[in-house]
Amino acid sequence: MEITYHDNATLARVLNYPVEVSLELFNPKAPGTINGAYQEFPGCRFLNLRQSGTLMSGTTKRDDGWSYSMPGYPWMLKKSRNIRTDKFSKDKRSRKFTKATVGGILAAFIDEAKSRGNLKYIHRSFNYKQDSAGKAWGDTYTLNFDAGRDVYSILDDFTNKGMCDWRMHNRTLYVYKPNTYLARDLTLGTTGTENAVVMRPHFDILREPTEITREDLARRVLVQGDGPKYRNITDPKNATPWGAWEEYVTAGGWSSSKALDSIGKASLVARRGNGQPQGQRAQLTKEIHVRDGSKLPLIDFRPGDYIKAPGYVSLQPDESDPWRGSLSKLRVQQITLNYEEPYGISGNVVLNDRFADRDLKKERWLARVLDQS
Repeated sequence: MEITYHDNATLARVLNYPVEVSLELFNPKAPGTINGAYQEFPGCRFLNLRQSGTLMSGTTKRDDGWSYSMPGYPWMLKKSRNIRTDKFSKDKRSRKFTKATVGGILAAFIDEAKSRGNLKYIHRSFNYKQDSAGKAWGDTYTLNFDAGRDVYSILDDFTNKGMCDWRMHNRTLYVYKPNTYLARDLTLGTTGTENAVVMRPHFDILREPTEITREDLARRVLVQGDGPKYRNITDPKNATPWGAWEEYVTAGGWSSSKALDSIGKASLVARRGNGQPQGQRAQLTKEIHVRDGSKLPLIDFRPGDYIKAPGYVSLQPDESDPWRGSLSKLRVQQITLNYEEPYGISGNVVLNDRFADRDLKKERWLARVLDQS
C-alpha cells in the first residue's frame, strides 16, 4: 500500500512507529447490518516499513508530503528462514521432506519459527492433512530446500507451480488446494444471472490495455532431473509458426522417469498459450472507475474468481479482426485500487494471464506433479 500525508498530520506522526495498518472498505451489503459497515477484507493488512520525505531542521510545522510504502502482512514470511541445521541432510546444505503435503511443509516451517520467537502474530488455518477449507491435501511431494531459504519464497514457489492457492486475512494465513476455494465462478451470479459479475465497457471500464506474447512457445522440452537424469518430451499440439521451438527446464529433487515426463508435459501445456492454434498468451488489463451500479472489487469479486468481461479471441486463419463484442469468462489475476479526493476510487483489474518476471515464469510449468519416489 502506498499513501501520502502531510508530515504535520496526526496520522503521519503515528506512522513514525512500527505499526500495522489495516485498510477497511465500506461494504454496503455487510452481513448483519442495514446500511452497511466498514470491513477489513483479505489482503488488506500492511506493515509500516518504508517511508520517505524531506527533513528540515529548525521548523515545527511543514506542508511537505511524507510517503509511506507498506508491504502486505505476508512479507514477514521473508524474515523466517530454513535454519534448523539439526533437520538438514547429511550434506548439511539442505533439508529434505519425504512424501509430505504442501500444508505439512508450510506448517513445519511456521511452527518451528514460532518456537524460536519468530512469526509471533501470524497464524495458520491449515495443517498437514487438510487445507484451510477442510479439504484433504491428497498429493504428496519429496522435496529439498536449501539452507537459509525463506518461507515466503517457498509459499510463492508452491503457488507458481500450481500446488496451492493462498491469501492472508487479518493475521491468519489461508492456504487451499489449487483452483478450489479461491476459484469461484461468478459468471452466473449467486442467485441468478442478474447478479453475475460483469465488467461493462464505457461504464465500469475506461480503457483496456492488452499485452500478447508468443515468446513462451515450444514444442519440445529437455527436462533435467537429479544428476545425469534427462527426458526429452514433445507435444504435437503446440503451435510451430517458425518451426518446432525447444526449451530446457530443470527439476531438482526429481529422479523417476514418470515424474520427469509429467513435468515436461506440464511445461509444454503451459506453453500452448490461451490462443490456440497460434499459441499466444494474452494479459487483459481493464482500467476501471467505481460508480453507482458497479460491482465492487474485493467485495463482490476478488483475485482467483471467474467473471465476465470483454475478452480476446485468438485470430483464426479466415478472420481479420480478433476482437469480439461478446463477453468472455476470464479469471481475475490482480486488483489494484487508487483513491484520490475528489475523484473517488479507480484502478485496474488484470484478467487471464498475468505476466510475471521472466525468472518466475520459468517455474510456472511445474503444475501438481505427484510424488513418484
